[in-house]
Amino acid sequence: MTASADGTARLWDGEGGLLTVLEGHTDWVLSAAFSPDGTRIVTASADGTARLWQTYPTIEATLAEAERKLRLVLTTVECAQYFAEFDPAFCVGWEE
Repeated sequence: MTASADGTARLWDGEGGLLTVLEGHTDWVLSAAFSPDGTRIVTASADGTARLWQTYPTIEATLAEAERKLRLVLTTVECAQYFAEFDPAFCVGWEE
């Protein structure tokens, strides 16, 4: 993992491939570290904030969490507007 002057932290795989960019700070990220159990990342920034980021063990787990968060903020109409073109069944039962 690297901390960066552009306000991001970047997570890399063992071969140097970029896995993800953690965005949200408004100034340099000064440090970044994994929790002892590997389920979270903490970043500290020159903007005076620290952020706690959740990690997920698989892409499936990441996508399930993203869907859970979308269901908290999007209405059925918004879901259809953004996702129906890609997967019409995705929004079925959205507000249940």
